[in-house]
Parts: sequence; C-alpha cells; structure tokens
Amino acid sequence: MHIGELKVNKNYRKALLEDILVKYVGLLLAFILMCSVLFAQADAPKEQPKDKPQAVPQESSKDKPAPEQPKEQPKEEPKAEPQKKAEGLQWLSNLEEALKVAKEKGLKVVLLLTNPERCQPCRMLVAQTFPKKEVQDFLRGFVLVKLDAWGAGQKEAQKFNIKGIPTTIMLDPEGKEIGRVGGFRGPEDYLSALTELRDADLNIAEGQKKIKEDPANPAAYLQLAKGHLAKGNRDEAQKALEKAVEVDTKNEKGLAGEAYEKLAAFYADSQRFDKAIDTAEKLGKLDPENKSGLALKSAELIMDFYIRLKNEKKVVECVDKIVELDPKNEKGSAGEAYEGLVYFFARAHMLEKAIEAAQKMATLDPENKSGLALTSAELLMRLYSSMRNEEKWVEYAKKVIELDPANKADKGLRQATELGMYYARKGDAENMKECIETIKRMDPNDEKGYADQIELAQAAAPADKQEWDKAVANIKKFMETHKNSKSLPEAYWALGVCYYKGGRLNKTIETFDELIKKFPDSPEAIRAKQQVLPQLKKEAAGK
Repeated sequence: MHIGELKVNKNYRKALLEDILVKYVGLLLAFILMCSVLFAQADAPKEQPKDKPQAVPQESSKDKPAPEQPKEQPKEEPKAEPQKKAEGLQWLSNLEEALKVAKEKGLKVVLLLTNPERCQPCRMLVAQTFPKKEVQDFLRGFVLVKLDAWGAGQKEAQKFNIKGIPTTIMLDPEGKEIGRVGGFRGPEDYLSALTELRDADLNIAEGQKKIKEDPANPAAYLQLAKGHLAKGNRDEAQKALEKAVEVDTKNEKGLAGEAYEKLAAFYADSQRFDKAIDTAEKLGKLDPENKSGLALKSAELIMDFYIRLKNEKKVVECVDKIVELDPKNEKGSAGEAYEGLVYFFARAHMLEKAIEAAQKMATLDPENKSGLALTSAELLMRLYSSMRNEEKWVEYAKKVIELDPANKADKGLRQATELGMYYARKGDAENMKECIETIKRMDPNDEKGYADQIELAQAAAPADKQEWDKAVANIKKFMETHKNSKSLPEAYWALGVCYYKGGRLNKTIETFDELIKKFPDSPEAIRAKQQVLPQLKKEAAGK
C-alpha cells in the first residue's frame, strides 16, 4: 500500500500492531481466547487446500498479519433467499439470483466474499465500514450479494481466483468483473475505491475524448489512467501515467505533482522500486523548498517504498527528512512518520528501536494538543507488553488514562478496563477498585459493562493457578450477583471451560447449552454451538 493508504488506514495499522505484539496476558479477553484454544484442535483442519483464500487486510502480501485459520463449512447449495439484513443493507446469498435481479433493474452487482466469524479483517469491514451512512447510501445503488468464501461460496471464490478475504468485486449485469477491492478498507477509502470502479468506464471514455481534443492535456491522461487502474488494465494505466508526466514535466500546468505521485505508486505496486524511488525523487525536485508540499509528499512516498524494501537505514533517513520538513507536526506528517517507524521496527521485532521512535513521537506534542502524546503512550504500552515488562506496561497504561480522562479519544475507558483486569488477576483489590471508579466516572451507568468485566476477571483468576473448582465457585457467584450484566455470555463461556478443565464434561455441555439458550446471538454462543459442542458431545459419546 502506498503512503496515502498508510495515512488513511489507521485502523488496519492498529490491528496489524496488535497482531505483531502480544497483548498483555492479564486481560480477560486473553483468558477467554486462551480457553478457546482448548477446543482448537478439534475444529481446525490439519491442512488447508492451497487454493483456499486466506484472511488478509490488504490485497498485497507485503507486511500482512498471519491469516486466521479457516474452518470447514458444510457444502450446501446456496439459497436464493436474501440473507438477514445487516448494517441496514439487503444482501442476497446467491450470485445467479443477484445477476437476474441486476439484469431486470439495469444495475451493477457488488459481490462480497468474506467470513467474519473466522477472519479479523472481515469483522473490521462489518464493524467499521458498513455501518457508515455514506457507504450504505452508495451500496444501495447496486444489487448486493454476500458469500462465505470458505463455505457455500467456495465455487465463486475459485471462479474469481480469490486469494484473500475480504474481497469486494464489482460485476456488470452479465457477471463480467469490472474490478475488485481487496482487504479491509476504512469507510472513506472503501467508498473511494468502489466509486472509482463504478466510474471506470466513464473515466476511460472521457479521458480518451479529451486527449483527442488536446493531446497535451495532463488531466485527460490522469483521468484515463484512473479508469484503467480501477479495471486492472495495468499496461494501459502505465502508458497514460507516463504520458501525463511527459506533457507537464515541469509542472507548468500544475498536474505534474499528481502525475509523478501516481506513477511512483504504480511502479511500487508493480515491484519496480528503483523506478518508483526515482519518480518520487523527481516529484520532490519540483518543489525543493516544499512551498506546495511536494517535497514532503516525495519524502513520504520514498519512506513507504523503503519500508516495503525493509531498508532500515533509508527508512530512518526518510523519517529525518520528513521531520525536517514538518518540525512542529503542523502538517501531521512528522507524527505519521514516527508512527510508521514504530510499526516498521515492531514488524522486524526490533522493539528497543520501536520504543525509541515512539518516545520521539511524543516530543512533537508534549501537551497532547494533536493527540500524538496519547498515541505514543498507547504504542509504548503495547511495546512493553510484548516485552513482558509489567512495570513499564502499568506506567504507560496509567499515562493513557491520564491523557484521555474523559474517554474522548475512546482509549481511556478501554485502558482503565485492561488495567483493572490486570489488578484483578494480581489480587490487588485496592488498585482494582480505583480502576472501577475510573470506569464509572467515564461511563457512569457502565453501559459498556467494563466494570463487570473486571469483576469477572477477578472471579476467574484462580483458573490461572489451575484451581478449577475455586474458579467455578467464583464465576457462579458472579453470575448470581450480576444477573443483568452484559458480561454474562463471557461468564458462561469461562464457566464451561473451567468445568472442562476440571474433568466435568457433562457440566461443560450443560453450561454451553444454557449459554446458547439464553444468549443465542452472542459470539460465545455462536462459537459454542458451531465449533465446541459438537466435539464435546462426540467426546461424551466416546467417539
């Protein structure tokens, strides 16, 4: 991905860092996930077919987190009925039916190949992108079809040569692919990509028309390239971009900067990094004093290219150049550069250098006016977590809470919860109580249920020492005293696991059955029903 995506797609980078760094072991979430591993061998296939698509956050295979293990789905014939309405959109579950509707209405088709249950980027797309009104308004202009790439949609996944999910494909009414958007995208980026796909043919036609009228019009070549890029016509796109640069080499018409930027990104996406860097350097020479921001844009592009080449020395040089051009972070580029450097070092497991970069980031905004000090503290907290440095983790966890006391950045509340869970499992009642008070100050009615999660973590703490009976007693007491808690599904799950580890298989099955009955739509119930209970019942039957 190029620097534009690097800036826009912060949610992906956050997910990537959390995938690289190990979350602190004191979290209740870690406990629940740890428990789920008990059953992982039972429902995970030993080996995946080579052609089965993997869960990836971006189309590129560069720097992506390890894919989640897909589960086998029963091979059943897709039904033509629409799926349940989700995110305010109506999705069909059969491509042939969708194409019939598209022909009748003269609409294009948007095909989503996904599996939110087992794919983190798929869940992110559902949780962060689809709920946005502007995305929904756009998608309502299409016939929508959603298929499980690992289940009933395997045939379509093979037909369209799907290598990773989620993948969104736009089709004409005849079923011919117009183009695709791979991986997780935030709302703005997702909408932009789909808009370019929708308008691809129009941009090509209008670009060609304008070129006939004025062969020296760089805007026409850029429009033509935009259409070809959306459709995946890379050779035609390259010719158009190179022509756009050629007709306005000195930026006399004000479009050379855009042409150089797009051409550099194109070369990089084609793995031609020498040409990408050379083109980006030419971009910088158009504006050596950075009066119009082209020198800064050039440095950002080159930094991204060297990140992809894993050239540490050059990446650091680019960061220094960006900070030189934006010393007070007025453009936001210096902070982004240091943050990118943190991710670069973390990915390479050079955590000491990542910590140093995060600390330098904080010096750009010591009073947290632009939020950099908070971002720095959060990164440092995660980095020290991965190093198992409890003292430093606690220090920066408290710093995050201090810098976001009203939870305006949606970080203080979450961190108070994590810290409270840590103290709960440490048996530190005084500090745990303080965290609960902090949570209730930020969320007076505990609408998110975080205070209850801390108490549940305290109840489940004996499980860390394999004191299963004690953990069972504590969790049951929690359930009795928190009958309206939002954490009850998690409590049932933890109770079932403790029964299982304590050798009480029938009680485990009974607990999971009750979980499914009382909270059928909870993630815990869905996992229990689809993955855990079938195996447990086989075990109980001696199979």
